[in-house]
Amino acid sequence: MHSGNGEHHDMDRRALACFEAALDDVPVSDDPQLRETLTTWFGWAIQRMGDYHESADDVPAGLPMQHWSWDGPTSG
Repeated sequence: MHSGNGEHHDMDRRALACFEAALDDVPVSDDPQLRETLTTWFGWAIQRMGDYHESADDVPAGLPMQHWSWDGPTSG
């Protein structure tokens, strides 16, 4: 969905800032570990969306969704 739209680093930074602001508006902000994990995950997801910025045709078929734990990306 996001591939083929070119690079958009400024928009990516703003998206992360909006995500962090949304976390400030809910009780999630009271749990530092959860907040850090969610923020790290969202930043990682933004970077992955930029991996195929030139063309949707560059996205490999069947690309799996990364699983995450409290410690970050997992292998399964």
